[in-house]
Amino acid sequence: MPSETQRVKVHLTALTYEGMALGHLPDGRVVFVAGGLPDEEVEIEITGEKRDFVFARVIQILRPSVKRISPKCPHFGTCGGCHFQHLNYVDQLSVKRSVVEEQLRRIGGIQNPVVGEVVPSPEIWQYRNTMQFHINSEGQICFRKAGGMETVPIHECYLPAEPIRRLFPSLVFGPSDSGKRIEIRCDSDRNLMLIEEGHRIDLSDRLAGGSSPTTQQTDSSEKVESRKKVLFMDVLGVRFQVSAGSFFQVNLPVAEAMIRYLQNNLPLDSKTNLLDLYCGAGLFSRFFAEKVAHIDAIELSTDAASDFAANLAGKGSVSFRQGAVEQVLPQFRIRGGVAILDPPRSGLKPRALDAIVRIAPSLIAYVSCDPATLARDLRSLLAAGYQLERITPFDMFPQTYHVETIALMSREK
Repeated sequence: MPSETQRVKVHLTALTYEGMALGHLPDGRVVFVAGGLPDEEVEIEITGEKRDFVFARVIQILRPSVKRISPKCPHFGTCGGCHFQHLNYVDQLSVKRSVVEEQLRRIGGIQNPVVGEVVPSPEIWQYRNTMQFHINSEGQICFRKAGGMETVPIHECYLPAEPIRRLFPSLVFGPSDSGKRIEIRCDSDRNLMLIEEGHRIDLSDRLAGGSSPTTQQTDSSEKVESRKKVLFMDVLGVRFQVSAGSFFQVNLPVAEAMIRYLQNNLPLDSKTNLLDLYCGAGLFSRFFAEKVAHIDAIELSTDAASDFAANLAGKGSVSFRQGAVEQVLPQFRIRGGVAILDPPRSGLKPRALDAIVRIAPSLIAYVSCDPATLARDLRSLLAAGYQLERITPFDMFPQTYHVETIALMSREK
């Protein structure tokens, strides 16, 4: 950190992978500026220094970009949850496509990546069915502060679905809850679930005014199901059971767009063997189980394993193995087929990637929420004999720098 506050005037030129604006200091060092936009002249305050670059935040906008708009949320700029509320939605999509292309070139070594237009989200506000919060030392509900690990109390947010947005300010915590991470989920029936540190708890115990009956009707018509063990998410007319510890896509309309994309682009038929890695509660398997010869699915989470069994019951020929993909997949003796990969943000572990290359699926659909780790893994798959057909971004997370992508890769013959 700098020894004293340093304020400098800079010209900003681009937006980077994590939503920071890029500029250069008078001494030539690169500066990453939170809250800035390309083509702006700003006065910045340096907040952190490395040898070759520094971090800063905007103190005053001297010449604003013509693309700058007023953010909707009063917490924007302090809270770290959103990054692009000062950009209109069309420009957000353009930035995300450019970021995917840049990561593929710089990290993946792909000089001319075929990146399609970003598939937009039907809703750009109140689209999230799941939200995570942090509890501070005073028992306040918080998000992470922009640019750090500190927390900032919040009293409103425009990203969660309306039932979550109305509920979270009424939850009560105390100093003894300091450091906890909580999650609120809302299903397709507007039922709500409170999860603390990965475990479902009785939501009514946290409501202002004390405990309530099992079902509490609020003025926005959502139902608080305090003893509900699972929720149900509807995707393209299919109902999915989702437990507290299961991952599920937070933006259901965009999840539907991804399913339709795979349905239109994967050459699956009654002779195809499908490999579904990091299968979660079975979102992808459920839509293809009755179209292919067989599915082999792998998932680590115990809760997701239970949900997968419920969601795929009686649906086609499916074999499920619980465990880490990098540990289970090397034991498989299958060859060829088609693979869908949906790893966590950290991407593929080396042993998992080696096992995929050995199995040699003729086509891979790699679903990713992080362009950097996607580019890293694509580089390895390209070196192993695959070719990149195309990448399609999906805006699963409007107002943030995050972007979901599906990369289609075929094996060279």
